[in-house]
Amino acid sequence: MEYYNIIYHISIYGVRCDSARRTLTQYSEGNLRRRKGNMSLRRKTNDLMDIGLMQIEDDEGSQLSDQEVLDNIVGLVIASTWAIYYLAKYPHVLAKLRVAEETIRMAIIAAFVFRMATREVEYKGYKIPRNWKVIIWARYFHTNPESFEDPTQTDGI
Repeated sequence: MEYYNIIYHISIYGVRCDSARRTLTQYSEGNLRRRKGNMSLRRKTNDLMDIGLMQIEDDEGSQLSDQEVLDNIVGLVIASTWAIYYLAKYPHVLAKLRVAEETIRMAIIAAFVFRMATREVEYKGYKIPRNWKVIIWARYFHTNPESFEDPTQTDGI
C-alpha cells in the first residue's frame, strides 16, 4: 500500500477523504475518456489536462499513461484544497502572498508577448486579420487604470 493511502486510512477523516478522492478520480476519468474519445471532433481547450498532462512526454517520447494523468489531477486538486485551507487559516501568510503578487504585478518580467490571431477579430474599431502576428503589451494589463485605482502604486500593501 502506498504511503498516502496509509495516511488516508489511519486519519480520522480517512473514510471521507478516500471517498472524495474516489469521486474526484471517477469524475476526472470520465472527463479524460471523453476527451480522448474522438480527438478529431472535439474542440481543444487551454486547460491543464489538454495543454499539459495529456501532452507531456518523457525522455523516450512516451506520453503519461491515463493513470498518471489522473494521479496528477487528483494530486493537484487535493494540494490546492489544502493550500486554500491553510491560507484561510493563516491570514498573515495570505498577506505575504499578496505582497509577492503585487511585486510581480509592478515588476513584470515579460513586458510583452507575441501571438498569432487564430481568427479575424475587431478590436477598438480595427480589424485584425486571421494569421496576423500581434504583440500583446502585458504590462498594460497590470497598469490599467480601469483595473487599479492607482496603477503605479501597490494595491493596499
